Amino acid sequence: MISRNGTRQAIRSIGGLWLVVWLVLAGPVGCTSGDDGEKEDQVGQNRAEDADLAAGLEETDRTGQADQNDLVPTGESDVNDGADVLELTDPPDPFLEQAQQWVDDCRALYKDLEVPDSLMQEMNGLPTKTADAFDPNLFFSVLDRLQMEEGWVLDYTYFYAWDVGGEPTLVARDASSPLCLSDPENPCVFEAVEPHLFAEPTKEGLTQVLIFRTMGNQFYQHWHPHTDFRLVFTGAGLERWKKETRDGLFPEATEDFEPQAASLQVNAAVVLNTDSLHVKAARVGCNSAPGSLSVLISSEPPYEFSAGPDPSGEMCECTWCVTY
Repeated sequence: MISRNGTRQAIRSIGGLWLVVWLVLAGPVGCTSGDDGEKEDQVGQNRAEDADLAAGLEETDRTGQADQNDLVPTGESDVNDGADVLELTDPPDPFLEQAQQWVDDCRALYKDLEVPDSLMQEMNGLPTKTADAFDPNLFFSVLDRLQMEEGWVLDYTYFYAWDVGGEPTLVARDASSPLCLSDPENPCVFEAVEPHLFAEPTKEGLTQVLIFRTMGNQFYQHWHPHTDFRLVFTGAGLERWKKETRDGLFPEATEDFEPQAASLQVNAAVVLNTDSLHVKAARVGCNSAPGSLSVLISSEPPYEFSAGPDPSGEMCECTWCVTY
């Protein structure tokens, strides 16, 4: 006689087989830059993909159980200690799904952008930003629990070297000064972002701080600085990253990638403490080893980060990383 648990395992195995077939037949999702597109269309398409994946992965989404309204004293372990890591959440935690949506929508804003030639200047002059360059303030259209201090806006400078590549550095710009890198004769006035960034003092607001700190400078990356870091809160998000990475790897790197991808699990949890937020999630990228993180975020500006209790794992050694 087949037990109820045995039946459930068989159903999950069959579902997993169909998922593999679906992934093989699906079209490629690139992990590298492409042509510009409409930002709202990208976000809408991403949400549709997330809904499809979530439906197929509902039984494989590893996630921690956490009551969103519980207040846990700082210093105490506020997430599962790992004993039930293989327990499945049914239905998936709505907050983790929302956090994954914020991640996906942020990345949709910049994932297809190409670095403008005007920024990739070294020998022939300073990097120059045109009026149609990417505006990082678009992040606040997704991360709606964050805002800049009145009188300050988000902007960026840019570093480029022909033998290294290029990457932006986010800054807080005085709103009355010119756009950074727009006029060499009239430079902008800027400071560090952290003192001028404010979040709603809630679970949602502090989670968005972590997403912003992780992904806010991932646009216009070129060559060696290309990391494309993102956070993963759900099984659907993890499977999307795996597929995008497979599609972008050289054949010789795929063999090394698969064991690491198979071993990475999402045991995510987001719990509000009395004076901080504890987040457990996975961090992945196109050119770095995947791994898990456990971090405490202070609830007051400038939102200091510290290692969280009960870490679920460490960043693994990357044997498949590729330099773009």
